Parts: sequence; C-alpha cells; structure tokens
Amino acid sequence: MRSRALALALALLGPVAAAACAQPGAVATPGAPATAIVTLAAPTAPVASASAPAPEPEPAPARSPRCRIEPEPAEPAEPPPDLCRKVDPPTELALTRAVTPDFEPTRPGAKLGVSFACDPLGEASELVLEEGSGHGFSLRLWRLRRSEDGKRFDVRAVAFTEDPRLRGPKPPAPFELAAGSVEAAAVEGPLRLVRAALLATLRQIDPPPTGAGLGISGTSTSSDFHLLLEVRDRAGRRLAGRYTGYAGTGGQLSYLALRAATARLAPVLDRFAFAAREPDGEDRAFFAARFRATAPRFDDDFSWWVMERYVALARGLGSPALVGGLLGRMRPDATDRSSVDARADALEALARITGWDARRGPGGAIVADPDAARAYLAECAPAPGP
Repeated sequence: MRSRALALALALLGPVAAAACAQPGAVATPGAPATAIVTLAAPTAPVASASAPAPEPEPAPARSPRCRIEPEPAEPAEPPPDLCRKVDPPTELALTRAVTPDFEPTRPGAKLGVSFACDPLGEASELVLEEGSGHGFSLRLWRLRRSEDGKRFDVRAVAFTEDPRLRGPKPPAPFELAAGSVEAAAVEGPLRLVRAALLATLRQIDPPPTGAGLGISGTSTSSDFHLLLEVRDRAGRRLAGRYTGYAGTGGQLSYLALRAATARLAPVLDRFAFAAREPDGEDRAFFAARFRATAPRFDDDFSWWVMERYVALARGLGSPALVGGLLGRMRPDATDRSSVDARADALEALARITGWDARRGPGGAIVADPDAARAYLAECAPAPGP
C-alpha cells in the first residue's frame, strides 16, 4: 500500500521537476511528455596560483687568498735607558792601531784621529755580522747568540754559493749552512773590539794652513764590499754599523773600523765549516730576521748585488715571513738586468713558499714573468690579525 502511494506521487511530480531542470526560457508544453534537459557547466579555467619567487642563488664562498703577508714582528718593549761605559784604554789603543796602517790621507801631512763614544750596552747577548764582496760573488750572514748560562755562544751562519754570472737553470739551494757553538771566552776579546769599532768616530786631521795651497789627493778602486756589525744586550739595547760601497779614500772613514773588527772575529768564525744541507726551522728564522732587517736598504746606492743575493737565498731559505719583502721585488715594468733577475728569483721563492705558481696558467700554460708578478701583487693579502 505504501509503495503504490509513493509511485503515484512521483508520477504527479515528474513534469514539474523536469520543467524546473529545463534551460532558462524553456517552456513546458502542457500535455507533452516531459523531457529531461541536462546543462553541462562550462569548464572552469584553472586559476593560476601565484608561484613563489625563485630562490636567490647562494653567494659563492669567499676564496681565501693563495698567499698571505705576515705582519711585522711586534715592536720590542722600550729598552731601559742607555748605560754609558767608557771604552777601556787597551781596547781603544788596539782599534786605533788596527785602522791606522790602512788610512790614506787626502792632504799632505794629514793624520788620522779616532775618538770613542761611551758604550750604552750591558753584557752582549747577540752579535750579527754580514760580510760580502760584490765582484767576489760572496755573501755570508752570521749570528752568535749567548747561551742562557752565559758559558758559550751558539752560532748560525748562511753562505751564498751561487755564481750569478752563470745563466740558465739555477740550483734550488744556492747556499751552504754552518751551526755549532763556541766557548764564550773565545768571543769576549773580539767582541770588545767590535763594540769599540761601533763607538768609534774616525776623522782626518789636516795640518795647519801655511799660506801655500795644499793639494788634495784621493784613491778609488773597483773593490766593492758589504759589512754590517750589530750587537744587542739582553735588555734590547743595540749598537750597529754598516758600509756598502767601494774601497777608497771616499769611504775609508766609514769602513776602516768595521773592517778591523771583522778581521779580529775571523779566527773565531773560521772554526765553523760550511756544508750543503736541508735548512731547519732555526736556519729559516735567522734568515727571515736578516731579510726583513735588510730589505728596507735593498735600493740604497751600491746595494743592488746584496739585494740580489738575499733574494736568491730566499729560493731555498724562504718562509711565510718573507712574502711581504719578496712582493717588493715583483716590479712588473722593470727592464734593467738586476731587477729582472731579482724578480725571477722572487717569483720562484713565492711559488715555493705559497705552493701557488703564478707562472703557470690553466692547463699548465706558461705565464710571462711580468704578468705573474702582477698576479702575486693582486692576490697576496695581509694575514688576518689575532
């Protein structure tokens, strides 16, 4: 019974439902069979969603420079005030006698006068000697350092052994080394003369004028040489003297005392034999200290050959402490023989120290020395501070 009622209701409602589903404006014809009209909705265009912006590329990590310029050593503490000890008379006399025979007066009747300042140092703790001959193709660096107990001096020395006249490939280690120790008693006597030489002032004393003109004479030679003597005490006080130039009357008052003191040291230094060996850390530290102390004078008059030999030695004795000084020899626009040779040696030294050879490009292509020099100058940066 319930089923019949439901069927009747559906039959009566069918036309109305069909008209409701017709398209808008469609009219249902009375008595006509109801037709179901199905309207399909037009496909909806997909709505473009706002896409997220492409992420910014990660910045490339900063590349560390391939070489670093080591900072200069910290300035030593201010030493205490100078002492003022008079040079003892026997030492004054010994030095005067040593220099007088080699003095050449430039006026007839002139004599040599020698005076001495007071000695500002306490007990000497270190003696440094540099000696070399320009035309003799030599350069030797010596350091004698007093031991803590004061009973001996420990010795380090470097000798340049390359003949710069030879062209072509150069040996990797143009040097020989010496090391050892000597009893302090053997050094004290020569050391007193060294200190006196560094305190001495030599002058020519001309005879009184007689009314007649006095001729002036002079001598010069082709013998060029380099001498440096330096003494320090444990408090950091220092005495030093140097001469680089030619033998002759023009420079004798500057070098005669240094030469006499060096001769007095010779018997002590001759005890040490030089030999070719691999440098140790102390050898490199000694050379670096001398290189940095001497580099500011590389361009002084007559010092070109001293500079060349120092830079050549850096090929085998180099260390990071030398980078700044070696960059000073890059000079891409140099054309004179000395500067070009020094640049070539400095390039070799920098390649060994840094492990980066700017003379080789991609694929091993050869880069000209001037361009390699520019590359080092552009690349090498000061080392970061502590």
